[in-house]
Amino acid sequence: APAIENNLINYSTVYDDVPIKMLNGLLWPKNSPNKYRGLMPISYAVEHSTNTVAVKVLENLGINNSYVFLTKNFKLNLDSKNDLSPSPLALGQLTNGETLLNITNAYTAFANGGYISKPKTYLYVTDNFGNIVLENKDSYEKILDKDTAVIMNKLLEGVINNGTARYISLKNKTSVAGKTGTSSDLRDRWFIGYTPSYVCGAWCGYDTPKPMYYTKNPSCILFDEIMNR
Repeated sequence: APAIENNLINYSTVYDDVPIKMLNGLLWPKNSPNKYRGLMPISYAVEHSTNTVAVKVLENLGINNSYVFLTKNFKLNLDSKNDLSPSPLALGQLTNGETLLNITNAYTAFANGGYISKPKTYLYVTDNFGNIVLENKDSYEKILDKDTAVIMNKLLEGVINNGTARYISLKNKTSVAGKTGTSSDLRDRWFIGYTPSYVCGAWCGYDTPKPMYYTKNPSCILFDEIMNR
């Protein structure tokens, strides 16, 4: 999103899906599945979670610019020392992790034309006569240009229609956009998705991390079950 916002990329920008050769001779980052596909547009890279392209977009944007955008605009809690590197900023391998609430809330900016909302746990409280005695009003802040949000919506719709979450059935009822996420060794499975009305985030994992070998992302299945209802 910040790369689009700063006119560094657009929907059709092409990158070469090739790894970086590290000093120890290893190729980084790896994709899932573990292969490299050559030239591809941003839209395809987002649909298929292509890690090499994510890293190259970060390189174009800059480490500091990415960090500031994530913390100031998207309100995410990053480690100011250890998260200033490609693995956390491009691939989500944060030092201390992040709450499901905060990551889900960040996606409201895409669904709401560039305005991020303040998360809340209640709307209002009434007395026994129905009078409102406590109200938790909506609070919004513009963090993205509307055109950026439109492009992001289109990119994230591709994840549902053609990419890693293409088996989500909700798309047969309404417009759906979102993004899957998988940490190393399949220890965390994420999906944050949204319709024109609602944003819903799901995470699956164990208290003591261990791999989850599922053909389909269980967080996508949770999202689909909840949002279809």
